[in-house]
Amino acid sequence: MKPQRKNWRRAYWGEKLAACATLLPGVSSLYYWEGKLEQEYEVQMLFKSDKQHQHALLSHLKQHHPYQTPELLVLPVMTGDKDYLSWINASLN
Repeated sequence: MKPQRKNWRRAYWGEKLAACATLLPGVSSLYYWEGKLEQEYEVQMLFKSDKQHQHALLSHLKQHHPYQTPELLVLPVMTGDKDYLSWINASLN
């Protein structure tokens, strides 16, 4: 794991910004940047958090991400396992 990721990990759990993070290595992204088609191999990260911590988590990610415009998306949870959702809530409080 690169040092940069280790520092991110400490911040998320030290500040309780996320209850869990799933790292998906080997993602290949194709995108246009400044008029040119680019391709990067990345690690996609899925953070499990709540609405209360959303702003702080997004701010932290944007501040520490190496990209000028990182992909930061919030996906609403419509439903889920009650025990898992309770665990997320307990982990963040």
